[in-house]
Amino acid sequence: MALGFVAVAIPLQLDRQWITIGWALDGLAMLALWKRLDHPGLKYLGLALLGATTVRLVANPALLGYYPRSTVRIVNWLMYTYFVPAAALLAGGGLLKPLEMKRRAPGRRISTPGGTRSAPSAPGWRRSS
Repeated sequence: MALGFVAVAIPLQLDRQWITIGWALDGLAMLALWKRLDHPGLKYLGLALLGATTVRLVANPALLGYYPRSTVRIVNWLMYTYFVPAAALLAGGGLLKPLEMKRRAPGRRISTPGGTRSAPSAPGWRRSS
């Protein structure tokens, strides 16, 4: 419950791109805590925060207009606005993958509207029939 209040407090205390960065780091911290405590609420709140971070980066047209463009082309405020959340998303995926792959039973049957079939061996890959 208290971690949810931390997530709500971020937009109240921070401004502009710092909300995005704060939610990304908070989501990563929730996933790291979930790895130690294995409480599903931590995982889902962390994923929700990382999802909100992605939406703010992709669907927020005002993001590019927060500050005027600097003369330095690479190292400027846009770099850390996109780099920190991208690093948090990659690290979150790295935390989730080994634990979630252990939980998935190999050869597990999944139900689809067309009938039952075997689960793919890796996400996005289909077994040849």
